[in-house]
Amino acid sequence: MHLAFFFASVPIDNMAPRHVWSAVFAVCFVLVHLAVSVPVMTGAPIDVPSNRSDVQRAARFAVNTYNKVITTEEYAYKSTSIVSSEVQVVAGLNFIMEVNLGLTQCKKTQTIDVESCPLQMNCKKLRCRFVVLIIPWEEVTLLTEIRCTTGRQGKLYQKPRTPSLVSL
Repeated sequence: MHLAFFFASVPIDNMAPRHVWSAVFAVCFVLVHLAVSVPVMTGAPIDVPSNRSDVQRAARFAVNTYNKVITTEEYAYKSTSIVSSEVQVVAGLNFIMEVNLGLTQCKKTQTIDVESCPLQMNCKKLRCRFVVLIIPWEEVTLLTEIRCTTGRQGKLYQKPRTPSLVSL
């Protein structure tokens, strides 16, 4: 009977127990080194195209929630562009987005679609980081983070008061 190890064949009968443990240690060392050196991180956010329909839906939900719950402006904001978007698998999907917003000519009390509203002349512009958690099997959408800045200094504009739990 022979044991094949690293392309060498050594009879088991002639192998001392010390050599067996040395070989096992070497194999374990190589496997641990390979496992640690692989740059894949489970649950890490990955970049996704901003034009994906699920990213667009998450951004629309975030902006609508921002208009209804967070901002004290009389007029509604709308998304002018999605600068970046990532998805992270958690107990659902986290959509992490950087979104540019502009103040529209439509009042928040109007019931029209904010996306069809024209922007105000020289409107106030915001850059917001939204994190939207979607748990599709529970039909739950939760806005978990809102951070908006205005101006070149990146001054914090508003913080979220409470997350918004809404069913899609």
